[in-house]
Order: sequence, then structure tokens, then C-alpha cells
Amino acid sequence: MVDSDIGFKEKSSYYDKSANFKTKKTIKVFLENFHDSRLWTDAFPDSDEFKIDFTTLTVAENRHMVDSASDGCQKLQELSEQYELGDNLIICLDSDFSYIRSVLNFTEDSHDRDYIFETYSHSIENAKYYEDFIVESISRYIIEDPHSEKFNFIYEYYREISKTIFYPFVKTLILRNLENKAITAEDNIMKILNDFKGISFNKTYSCKDFLNNPKWISVKESLSRLNILLDTEISSKGIDFNLVLDKLSQNNINEDNIYLFVRGHDLAAMLHKHIISFYESLFNEKCDEICNGHTDGKLKGECKAQFFNNKPSFSLTERKDLSKHPFMSKTVSRISMMFTNSLT
Repeated sequence: MVDSDIGFKEKSSYYDKSANFKTKKTIKVFLENFHDSRLWTDAFPDSDEFKIDFTTLTVAENRHMVDSASDGCQKLQELSEQYELGDNLIICLDSDFSYIRSVLNFTEDSHDRDYIFETYSHSIENAKYYEDFIVESISRYIIEDPHSEKFNFIYEYYREISKTIFYPFVKTLILRNLENKAITAEDNIMKILNDFKGISFNKTYSCKDFLNNPKWISVKESLSRLNILLDTEISSKGIDFNLVLDKLSQNNINEDNIYLFVRGHDLAAMLHKHIISFYESLFNEKCDEICNGHTDGKLKGECKAQFFNNKPSFSLTERKDLSKHPFMSKTVSRISMMFTNSLT
């Protein structure tokens, strides 16, 4: 798969006909920005029949076309109306808050548009922090079964965070939705979550260190107070909050996964350094398991030295099976179906 500059005045039929002259069909994919291509690649099946050509809106050559990367989504929406999309010319974009807001507005079906594929959760950047992907990444680095009980504390960590932010986050979203706005850094919940970035703890493979961290306790208390204030505002506007919860549940949005609707860069700032700490602790534990079997002190030391000399740097760039993601699985299924139809 390759990236290229944006191309205008193009039609899906052009790329379809190009297959007559090339060994592979070309599928051109409009993206919001260059960095998205790494993860969107994982949404497409491996195939010898197709070449995926990513086209971005914010590469240097095209900066005059959009004011900023945040305008990319709007520009892609315009492209969908101006250009002939099809099996060989499609759009992939972040839903941001638009999908979850559409659920609140009972219009979520409008997001299943032909040849336009969305994340449904906040963003493609956000997707790489899905808990299963984190566990799978660490398990590969330490050569451990991802279903091992060793990783239970990571799931506990995610559950604690997601359940704590659920009610104040959803209530803030409801109130902003009434104003036809999305959550921004100026909202109280994001200011509180900004304090989350300051939480640090020793390398550990126990969730207790996090749960007992004074800064996390302070964040929880602040979110609890905010939730009470938001309750009052929700009630004053006559909103049936239980009806909202039912609608979210019908669309698989719940306490366990609401974190996937936090802006990608905010989620990264909150979680990344903790994930690195988890990796370090589990790597050290694996080293002890392997090397402590040596009764000879010298051999034990050499074993650990070799283990750490070969220690890989933690990265989230490996290919991910997005069909396992609770929201992007729908997008992967739609893309796969498009590929199948293109071959018939």
C-alpha cells in the first residue's frame, strides 16, 4: 500500500478500467491526514488482486487546500458529494463525535453510507489504544499467551477508567449535543481528565498501585462532583437519561468501552506512559521466570544481560486485527464486502 498526493476530478470507474492495463486493481482511498494511513491499512484485507493508494489532504504539497488537519473531515464530506465514489474510489474518515451524537439523535443509520467508511468510535488514532490490542502487543514482546492471567490487571485498569468517566462523559456529551456542539478541551470533564496525565506509579503488574494512587483518587472525586452538577443540569432540561442509556446500549456503547469515544490524542496522553510501565513490569517478570532457574549466579547474570540486550522497544505500530474492535469491526466488514463484490 502506498500514499500519494490528493487527486481531483477522478472517478471510481477510472480505477476500475485501469485494471485492464495493470496486474492489480487500484483502490484509491481519501484520508483526512497522512498519519491515518498506518492504521487504516489494517482495515483492508491482504490481497494480491488490489493495490491500495492512500490519498491525504494535509501533506505539504496540499496545505493550501485545507486550513488544518481538523478540516480534513469536512473536506472529505464535500468530496463525497462532488466526486464519483465507487468500489475503486472511497473515503475513510474519523467519526470524531458525530457517530455517538447521531446515536443520541436516533439517526445513527445515516453513517452507513456507500463508499464512505468511518471509525464509529472517535478516531483511528484512538483505536490503537483498545485494550485487547494493548494486551496483544505486550504479549508478543514478552512471548506470552495473551489470554494469560498475567494480563488481567490491564483489563482491570481499563475497566476502572472507563466506568469512572462514563456518566459525566455521556452527560456532558448530551448537553453539548443540545447546542449542536461536541466536547472540547474547555469542558470540565476534559479539564479533569487533563489531571489524569499527571498520574504516575512505580513499575508494577498490579492494578492496586493505580487504584490507590492519590492523584487517581482525586480525579475520581472530581468526576463524581461533576456528575452531580451535570445531573442537575440534565434534569432541568427534562431529559430522560435512562432512555439515553438504553439507546447507547442498543448500539453497544457502555461503561466498558466509553473510553473509545475520548479524543485520540487525549487518550494517548492519558494511557501511553502507563502502558509502557505495564510492559516494563511484565518484561522484567518474564526475565526472572526464565533466568532465575539458573542456580549459578554467573549464568543467571549472563542470562538477564542477554535478555535485556535483546529487549524490543515498545511500539503500537504492528498490524492490528480491527475486526476485533467493538466499533471498527463494522467498518472492516463493510470494506471486506466491497472487496468481495469487486471480484465478482
